[in-house]
Amino acid sequence: MIRNALVDAYAHVKLWNEGRWGHGKIKTVLAYPYKGLEHRYLSKHYDPKKTMDLYSLNECPKNFLADMTLNDRLDIISHGNEQNGLAEISCADLFRKLHEYGLREVGVIKFQSCHVGKGPWLKRTQDTLDVFGIRYAWLAAPTGALLYSFGFKTIVGGSNDGKLKIVRGSINKNFPGTRYS
Repeated sequence: MIRNALVDAYAHVKLWNEGRWGHGKIKTVLAYPYKGLEHRYLSKHYDPKKTMDLYSLNECPKNFLADMTLNDRLDIISHGNEQNGLAEISCADLFRKLHEYGLREVGVIKFQSCHVGKGPWLKRTQDTLDVFGIRYAWLAAPTGALLYSFGFKTIVGGSNDGKLKIVRGSINKNFPGTRYS
């Protein structure tokens, strides 16, 4: 009961800087079957009109991602690890679903998943995006554990060369004032 009250209180603290993208819109994909406290927390922080939950697609219009442009950012949230990437879905299945829901191009794809920037996931992602013909300017993923803590997201224990691995994509586009330039 105390834990539920803490989650409810914590969920009302807005994530600092979340949703700020001065170049276009941000949409979010939940790529893990979140339940219980995690689901409650995420549903309070991410706008349901701009969020696609891969595990309850019956609530999502088939063209949900069709309006994404090279100015926009797509955040993909899931549990993950260095070896396998995202916890519950393969790279091919993820982008097959996103393609089915209209994704053809996007400026930045940012994974909000522990350790996926450290292993082969981003290279696998690049190859898969090429197979589906999805154009993108940048990929980004944490190299360490991603922790949510009272309004902040923090990467703990990332690689020595940076806590977020950033890879240039198939389109040459920069976003001045961001790490994607």
